[in-house]
Amino acid sequence: MTGFLEEAAVEQLSAAQLTPKVEHVSGSAEGKGTVISQDPAGGQTVLVGSTVTITVNDGPPVSPIPAGIVGKLQDEAITLLKQAGFTNVEPLAAPSNLDTVGAKKGQVVAVSPTEGQSIPIDQKVTLYVASGRSELPGTIIGMQDTEARELLRQAGYTNVSSDYLAPGDPDEPVTFVRGQVVYSDPATGTAVDSSTRIALWLASGESVMPNLIGLSHEAAEEKLTALGFTNVTFGPADDDHDDWVVTAQSVPADTARGRSDPIAITLGGATPTSSKPTSSGTSPSR
Repeated sequence: MTGFLEEAAVEQLSAAQLTPKVEHVSGSAEGKGTVISQDPAGGQTVLVGSTVTITVNDGPPVSPIPAGIVGKLQDEAITLLKQAGFTNVEPLAAPSNLDTVGAKKGQVVAVSPTEGQSIPIDQKVTLYVASGRSELPGTIIGMQDTEARELLRQAGYTNVSSDYLAPGDPDEPVTFVRGQVVYSDPATGTAVDSSTRIALWLASGESVMPNLIGLSHEAAEEKLTALGFTNVTFGPADDDHDDWVVTAQSVPADTARGRSDPIAITLGGATPTSSKPTSSGTSPSR
């Protein structure tokens, strides 16, 4: 009966007026469902009605995929599967549709076959492992460089650099002080893995001084306020000369200055000419 499928072996034994007894054992996947031995052996003479025991190969043992694989780190998941008897475990990088944003690097995000499914213990089990992608937090904008770097380090990012914007860069808010994060590359909200290079662009804290010569007090003040300069004095103060204009500035035009640095603006106007009385009559005679 060796090599026969179980059903065929039972039919043949019954046809020979023998009583089949079937036992099952685990074995290799090859030959699953076939008779691997019999007792008495084939060719022996036995009485009609004798019992013949056949042993059928059920293939490899079957076990369910353990619960709790998803969410484990790769090494922990492999250990759990081996403890359950599985011998063919393959970890793979999770494809983009499974690479969950926010999952830790090396964390299992999916398993195939799925948890709870019973399969032969020598069947391949595939673990899909996260790359560690997460969204760059928007809270770094406005933070000082050291604070932003620490927050990113705690979030697992390992490749962070920073540099200052040029004074007067249009992307820099004039309310920012030197060292505050203006923007990042990649931008905040972008999902990236932990090893992605992240560049932080920092405020210089400086604006470029405009040429104010010839502007009115009001126009000059408006320009300086728009550029974020906060420590400006105008002089001399004279309420009787609203038409005075800027005649000098302590910081030359096109020069970068810290927005809290002192700036002195001198106002003036055309110097009024003094009128002399005209003489009338003749000079006295000597």
